[in-house]
Amino acid sequence: MIKILHTGDVHLDSPFSGMSAEAAAARRRELRETFSDMMAYARSASVDLVLIAGDLLDRRFATGETVQLIKDELSALDCPVVISPGNHDPADGKGIWNSTFPGNVHIFTEETLSRISIDTLGVDVYGYAFTSGELTSSPVAGEFAHDKSKINILLCHADMTSPVSVAAPLSKAQIESFGADYTALGHIHNGEAYSGIAGDCVYAYCGCPEGRDFGECGVKGAIICEINGGVGERRVTLSRKPFCRKRYEDITVPVDGAVSMAEVCRAAKDACMLMDERTILRITFTGTVDPELVIESGTVEAAIPTVPSVTVRDRTSPSLSFSVDDPTVRGEFCRLLAPLLGSADPAERETAVTALRMGLSSLSGNDLS
Repeated sequence: MIKILHTGDVHLDSPFSGMSAEAAAARRRELRETFSDMMAYARSASVDLVLIAGDLLDRRFATGETVQLIKDELSALDCPVVISPGNHDPADGKGIWNSTFPGNVHIFTEETLSRISIDTLGVDVYGYAFTSGELTSSPVAGEFAHDKSKINILLCHADMTSPVSVAAPLSKAQIESFGADYTALGHIHNGEAYSGIAGDCVYAYCGCPEGRDFGECGVKGAIICEINGGVGERRVTLSRKPFCRKRYEDITVPVDGAVSMAEVCRAAKDACMLMDERTILRITFTGTVDPELVIESGTVEAAIPTVPSVTVRDRTSPSLSFSVDDPTVRGEFCRLLAPLLGSADPAERETAVTALRMGLSSLSGNDLS
């Protein structure tokens, strides 16, 4: 049996441009810590082979601290490492892959498919590198594993979602035709839906080990792959191991009929019972609520003290049922705004909702200054 740690899409030195400078620096530090955690696991769990399926870096140049961290962590491993550079960190002869790496590290540097033989394991790893930000054809097309007496692994940064992708389009048929025992993929950060079996080959996207925004929600980690059996009897077993320091969660909480912030906060607390300090949360409130109810972000954040990072979005609509027969200024004000509240233009609709709530609050005698 051989045991493999399959990772990729770490995107070290990501800018986290939507955050403050301090928060962005903290997230970059956490990315480095997550990478170190994976390598520590590889050492402690007696992993035989580490595969990095591209985009270890967010761009081809990295800080000196990050480059040194990568080399230190990889050199500390007692096993070989094979890297297939991706579209974010291409092997273009100018970046990190042009420097000297520890002897146990093997890096693909050409766009054409090549083979790295690891004789101590009886393994052949096939792969290629992006040499720029785009690769419009599949280096796997028409190729096949040569030595069936060995465990054959295909390692690549590739896109199975589109045949016209500029990120090395790859089809299930090409995976099957190639004939590897395991195809270790990178590029799709939420890759579980694109993992499966093609002929006799198990293929999987490792996904990112640490989410970086609300498009990468949930617990993230790496794949642990175990390959057993001899020729014609290979058994590939995969499991996903969490490694993330933080996890993004994007939830929608309906608050239909709410008339107070107490009700809104209660609904938020109920929805977040299982979340903790490792969660970066975006919570969107929906439903028809009292027209004077203004959802206050700070109040919601205070109601969920176990989650330190909360972004609140108000997508509720004000109820106008009372205004139909209301003969007062209040009713007339609501009726005048009603067409704008139903506008197809989201910006116009949002402005109308704000105007309605401010107007009703003012009519109720509240100070808006």
